[in-house]
Amino acid sequence: MGVKEVFLRSPLANYGKAIRSAPREVIFNRNVILSAILFAMSAIPATWDQGSASVIPSLPGFQQQFHISSGANAKQIKNFVSLVYIGYAMGAALSFFINDRIGRLWSYRLYIVIWTIGQLVACFSPGLSGLHASRIISGMGIGSLTVIGPMAIVEIAPMETRGLLSAWFSVAMGLSLFVSVFCVYGAYSHIPVSRLQYQTVFFAPCIFMLLLIIASFFLCESPRWLFLVGLREEGIRTLVKLRGLPSDHPRVAMEIRSIEDSINKSRGGSEEDGPPRFIDIVKETFTRRSNLRRLQQVLVSYALAQLSGANSITSYFVPILSIMGLGGDTKRSLFLSGMYAMSKLFFCLIASFFFIDALGRRKSLFVGITLQMISDIYIGVYIKFKQQNAANFASSEAAIAAIFIHAFGYAVGLLILPYVFGAELWPDRIRSFGGALGATFHWLFIYGFQYGLPSLLAKTDNWGAFLFFACWCFISLCYAYLMVPEIAGLSVEEIDALFKGPWFNAFRRPNRPLGIDSDEGGEGNLDKPSIRENEMVEDSKLRCDAQVPACANCDKHGLTCLVEDPSTKRHQPRNYTDTLEDRVALLEGLLQQMQQGASMRAQITSEDDSRPTGFKSKEEDNAVSDLASKVGMLNLHYAAGAEPQYLGSSSTFAFSRIINSSLREGASGNPPTTFGLSEGPMDLLSPCPLPSYEAGIALSNAYFQNIHPQYPFLHEPTFRHWEMKLIGEPEATDAFSFDPISLFFVNMVYAISALLMPNSGSLPQQLYASAQIYISHVMSLDNLESIQAILCCAMYSLRSPAGPSIWKLSGLALRQCIELGYHRNSKKFSSTSDPLRLELRKRVFWCAYGIDCAAATTLGRPLGVPLQEVDAEFPTDINDVDITSAGICGIPRRSSSDPPTTMSVAIHVIRLRCLWARIHTYLYSDTTRTSPTDPSDTCTEKLRAELEDWLASAPPIPPRVGDALSIFASRDWFDNNYNYSILLLYRSQLMDSKGAADNVFMECLHAAENICHGYRRQYIGRSVNYTWGALHCLFMAGLTYLHCLWTSPAVREAVRHDNLSSTCSDCTIVLVVMAERWKGAAPYRDIFEALASRTRTMMVDKNNEWWVEPASLAPSDGLDQGDLVQWMADINDISMSDGIDRLLTGLVGDYTQ
Repeated sequence: MGVKEVFLRSPLANYGKAIRSAPREVIFNRNVILSAILFAMSAIPATWDQGSASVIPSLPGFQQQFHISSGANAKQIKNFVSLVYIGYAMGAALSFFINDRIGRLWSYRLYIVIWTIGQLVACFSPGLSGLHASRIISGMGIGSLTVIGPMAIVEIAPMETRGLLSAWFSVAMGLSLFVSVFCVYGAYSHIPVSRLQYQTVFFAPCIFMLLLIIASFFLCESPRWLFLVGLREEGIRTLVKLRGLPSDHPRVAMEIRSIEDSINKSRGGSEEDGPPRFIDIVKETFTRRSNLRRLQQVLVSYALAQLSGANSITSYFVPILSIMGLGGDTKRSLFLSGMYAMSKLFFCLIASFFFIDALGRRKSLFVGITLQMISDIYIGVYIKFKQQNAANFASSEAAIAAIFIHAFGYAVGLLILPYVFGAELWPDRIRSFGGALGATFHWLFIYGFQYGLPSLLAKTDNWGAFLFFACWCFISLCYAYLMVPEIAGLSVEEIDALFKGPWFNAFRRPNRPLGIDSDEGGEGNLDKPSIRENEMVEDSKLRCDAQVPACANCDKHGLTCLVEDPSTKRHQPRNYTDTLEDRVALLEGLLQQMQQGASMRAQITSEDDSRPTGFKSKEEDNAVSDLASKVGMLNLHYAAGAEPQYLGSSSTFAFSRIINSSLREGASGNPPTTFGLSEGPMDLLSPCPLPSYEAGIALSNAYFQNIHPQYPFLHEPTFRHWEMKLIGEPEATDAFSFDPISLFFVNMVYAISALLMPNSGSLPQQLYASAQIYISHVMSLDNLESIQAILCCAMYSLRSPAGPSIWKLSGLALRQCIELGYHRNSKKFSSTSDPLRLELRKRVFWCAYGIDCAAATTLGRPLGVPLQEVDAEFPTDINDVDITSAGICGIPRRSSSDPPTTMSVAIHVIRLRCLWARIHTYLYSDTTRTSPTDPSDTCTEKLRAELEDWLASAPPIPPRVGDALSIFASRDWFDNNYNYSILLLYRSQLMDSKGAADNVFMECLHAAENICHGYRRQYIGRSVNYTWGALHCLFMAGLTYLHCLWTSPAVREAVRHDNLSSTCSDCTIVLVVMAERWKGAAPYRDIFEALASRTRTMMVDKNNEWWVEPASLAPSDGLDQGDLVQWMADINDISMSDGIDRLLTGLVGDYTQ
C-alpha cells in the first residue's frame, strides 16, 4: 500500500472529505462561528484564575497585602489556589436550575455578572477572609460558565465541526491562561509595588467579559433549547440562521425532525412544552443504563484529567520548577509560566484542528495520554537524580521540554475531551443536568486534588508524585481502550446508539457508531423502531411533519393542512403562498399570450383543429379510466401498462406509481398510431409563444452545454440557423408562418432546457405543448428528422417527472433507424452523399442504441438489436462547426493527446453502452448464459479489462462556459458509470445461491459506496437537476451496499462504521431531496431508510457480539409488515425480475429478522 493510499484512507483525509461534502453554508456559517466564539469565551474566567493564581502570590504588592509568598513551599498558597474550586462546584451544581429556565444566552450573561462581582470583591478585599470569600463568589460564576459554554456550542454546532468548535472552549482557556500570566508579568515589571499590581490582574478581564455580554445580544440562542421549551417557530428560524439553509432543505428538515423526536422520546410521548421537572430529570438520569454509562464516562474523564497531573503542574508551576531545581528569581519564574501558558494555547489550537474531529476522540486520547505518561516518568526520574546531584545540564533542559510535551499531550487528550464529552454525550432533555453534574464533580475533585497535592509531593519525596501520575495515565489508556467510544462526526442524536449494551467493548466497535435508536427500555432494545418509524407509530396523534402542500397525516385523513400566519394570525393552507405564486404566474402568462395578437391565436387554433385523430381532446383526457390514470411506470419511464410486464434478470427494480400520469406525446390517447406512446391522461398546458431572444439563447446554450455533449443527435449550427430565423428577426414573427420542422425542434430544445433551469415553473410543459402542434408533420416525413424528433421527446422524458415511455421511444427510434439502414456501414449502404446527413445518421443511430441499451439493461429486456447485427461506424470525433453539407472542414481527433471535441465524450459514452450490451448478452441472456457465477470465467475477466480500459481512456473534461446543470462530462459522471458497470458485471454473482467470492462482494460494496458519495457531492447544494436515471442508479447502489453487508461476513468485518453511516446518510439525503421533488419517489426513500436503519442496528449488534445469522422472521421486532408491503407495492405494481426480486426481498427478509 503506497503512501498516498495510506493518506487517502487516514482519518484526516476522511475528515477532509466530510467537510468538503457538507454544504459550504453550514461549515462557514458566520452565525455559527461567531456564536461558538462567544460561548467559547466562557472559558476565559476559569483559566485566567488558574494562571494568575499560580503567579499572583509572587507579586510584592500581593505579598504585602495578604502576607503570602510563593516558592518551593506550596502549602503557603494552597488555600488561595484551592478555595475557588468550592465556588466552581457550587456554581456548576446550581446552574442546572437556571440553564433550562432562562436559556443559554441569559444564563451566560448572568454568570459573567456573578464572576465580575467576585473579581471586584477580590480587588478591594482588605484581608485574607474577604479574599477567600471573593474566591468562592468568582468560582460560582466560573463553575456555571464551564457548564453553559461547552453545552451551548454542542447544541449549535453542525456534526462535521462539533468537535472543532467545542475545542475552541479549550483554545480560549489556553489564550486566557497565556494572557493572564503575562498580565502578572507586566504588572510585576511595570507597576510599582502596591495593591494596584494585583488589582490590575483581577479587574482587567472584567472589561472584556462585560463587552461579551453586549455582543451576546446580536448572536443566536440554542435552537435545541428553544425546541425543548416549546418555542418551535423561533427554534426553526434560529436553526435556519445557524445552518444558512432554508427550512425545507433536507438537511435542516432532518435535523428538526431528529431534535423533536429526541425530545419527544425523552418525554415518553408527552406533548408538554417547557423545561422538564427536576424529579423527572433525576429519574431519567439515574434509572436508565445508557444514561448511567454516560455519567460514569463523564465523571471518570474529569477525574483522569486531574490524576494525570497536568492541572497540578499549571496551578503549582512555580513551586514545581523550584522542586526540579529549575527555578530562579521571580522574573524568570513569571516568564517561564507565561511561555508554558502560551504553549498550551498553541497546543489547543493544534488539537482542535488536527486531532479532535480529524483524528477522532479515541485516537486523540491515546496520543495525548501516552505523551503525558512518558513525560511524567521522565520528570519523576529527573527529580530523583536531581536530588542526588546526578543530573547534568542537558537533562535539566530536557526536563523543561518534558513539561511542555506533557502540556501538549494534555491539550490533545484529557484537557479538551472531558469538556467535549461533558456536553455532547447527553440527550437534549438532560444535557443541562448532566453537564452540571459532571462539572460539579469535576471542580470538587480538583479542589480535593489541588488541596492535597502539596502533601502528595512532600510524602512521595516530590519525584514519587510524578510516577503516581504516570500510573494513572496508564490506567487512563486502558480505560479509553475499553470504554470510550468514537463519536467524531456523529450527530447528537446518533450518539445514543453507542451507550446500549455491554460497557467494556469500545475497542470492538468501529470508529464511528451508527444510527439513531429509539426509546430505551433496557440494554436489549436495539431492535425497536428507529425515530422515523416512531413517527409512523404516532400517526394517530396527527403530528405535523411540515410537508408541502400538506403534511402526511392531513393527507392521509383527507384534512386541509393549515398553518397560522404569524403576522395576521389567520389560518391558511400550508401551500397558500405557492398557490398564489402559481396563480400570478398563470395570469401573467395569459396576459402575455393575449398581447401577441389575434393572428397568432388563430394560427394555433387552426393547427390544433387540423391535428390527426390520434390527438385527443381535453374532454377525452378527462374520460380516461381511473385505472389507466394510476398505472405505474417502470424506472426511467422505460415501460408502462396496466398488466404486469416482463422484467429480465438484469433488471434493477420496478418503478410503479412513481408517475401519476405522463405527458401525451402529441396528446395521443385514442388507439395508437405509429407514434402511439400514450401512458396516461394529463391536463396539458396551453401552448406558449417562443421566449425573447435573450431568454431563448440562454435556453439553447443550456441544452448544448449540458445535453448535447452526451446525446449529439442534433447539429448545433443547423439549430442555430433555425433559432435565429425564429427569434432573431422580429419583423418575421407573424402568425407562426415558419417551417414546422424548425418550430418543432426549437420548441423542444427550449422545453428540455427549461427542465434544467431552476424555478422554470410551467414553462417546460407549455413549450412542450407548442412543439406537439408540429409533431405530426415531422413524423410524417419518416426520415432523419423523424428520428431526431423521437429522440427529442426521449430527452424530455428523461428529465421530466412525466412524459412518454423511454422504453417505447427508444424502441421506436431504433426500429426506424433499422428501417432506414442506419445500423449498417454508411459507406456500403448509404443512399446519400451529403457529409452532414451521413454524420447525423451515425449519431442518431448510436444515440438511439445507447438509450435502448440502457433501458434494456435496466429492465432486463432483450436489446432492440443485437450488437453483432450492427456494423455502423462510430461518429467522427470532430466539432459540429466543422461539419457541413459541403464537406468536413476540420481535422478529426485521432489521438488521446489531441484536444477534445464536442463529440469526444459522446463517443466514449457509446463505447460504454456497447460494453453494457456485451455484459447484458453474456450474463443476463437466458439463451447464451452458461456459468456466469464462475469467478474464473475468462469472458467476465475480459469484460472487466475492457471496463478498466474504458475508464483509463476517458477523454479530458471539456471546460464549461456556463453553470453546470448536469453532472455529465464531469469526473464524477465517469466514476459513477464505472462503478455502476461494476455492479452490472457482478450482480448475478451476488444473487447466486452458491454465494460469490469475498473479493466480489468487496468490489461491489466499494462501487456502491462510491456511487452514493458521488451523488451526494454532485446533487446536494447545487443547481444540478435530478433525473429518473439518477434515482435508479442511486437506489440500486444503496440496495447493493446493504445486500453486501447482510450477505458477506468478510464485508461486515471490513466495513468501518463511519463509512457505513456516511454512505447510508449520503444515499438517504439525496433520496430525501428527490422525494421532495417527485412524490412518487417517496417509497424508495422510505424503504431505504428502513433497510439502512436495520442494517445499522445489525452492525451494532454484531460488534456487541449479539448478532447471529437471521434464521426466522420476527416481524414484531422490525418494520411493521403492513408498511413494508405497501412500500413494495408502491414501487412494484408490475412485476420484478427473479434476480432483483431476490435482492430486495432478501434484504427485506433480513430486515425483519
